Amino acid sequence: MGWIKSAWSKVSIRKPRPFEDQVWKRLQDPALGMQIFAIVPIIIVATDIVTTYPDDFTWAQLFQKLTGWQTLLAGTLAIMASVFAARAVVVQTASAELAEQKRLDMAAAEKELATTRALVAARSVMPMSLNALAEYAEAVAEASMTVLDRSPGRRVRLTADRMPPLPHAPSETVPSLQAFILAAPMEMGPYVADLLSDVQILSASVSSVWRRTLGDEGQIVFQDNYRALIARAAVLHARIAELYPFARRETEVVPSMPRHEDVHTALRLWRVFRETEGDIYDKADLFFRRVKPSVL
Repeated sequence: MGWIKSAWSKVSIRKPRPFEDQVWKRLQDPALGMQIFAIVPIIIVATDIVTTYPDDFTWAQLFQKLTGWQTLLAGTLAIMASVFAARAVVVQTASAELAEQKRLDMAAAEKELATTRALVAARSVMPMSLNALAEYAEAVAEASMTVLDRSPGRRVRLTADRMPPLPHAPSETVPSLQAFILAAPMEMGPYVADLLSDVQILSASVSSVWRRTLGDEGQIVFQDNYRALIARAAVLHARIAELYPFARRETEVVPSMPRHEDVHTALRLWRVFRETEGDIYDKADLFFRRVKPSVL
């Protein structure tokens, strides 16, 4: 297959090599051997003619001499023609393959550029999305604390006019975070995906507890249900806080786990203290122990 490599050398771009290297490569080309092999019969015929008619000869004598070698000469010419035809095909094939490879490389580069642009765009709006989610977690905690203050008994009994408004998850943040998951490298996506999962779980829990509280008399809702909402909101807030350095381009490393101390920090920011609401801290610690590292 050395002659294929030789054909490739005609269409590939490479640095100039020393003259000796070029000569050595040429001598190693099997096509050169085929050409020499094809020329040998011609040399034999010419030598026979010269030795037979050393002084002078007529054209008739030459044609008569060639008649005896016509089979060999025809075969030689056929071999030479096939070699040159094969080399032309190989050069053409190699050129087509090189052009296709360049096209694929350009397509891959364009795809990588588009992905990079999408990642930059998604990351640029991530701080706003995180702020909206942090505000949602705080709204859940504040509304739940309001319910606990207005219904001091173990069972929550509040009418619609005394219930605080239902906190709604900021749905506008979902597309930007989904865009980041799609554009980011594989090791960066799981943490954000788990963040979205926590938001959906908290939103579903809040809606369920609010609906049951305002439902029929047969629906029973306890204060522990609202304490659990506050605890879930604190764990969500801790996950959001851990992602801020990456969103603000302070680091290029996406975390895999929220920090336990951030859970307690969120509760203290919401004026939920262990001295009066130890049950909420216990539930938050329980939820945090269930958090697993965000990995592929």
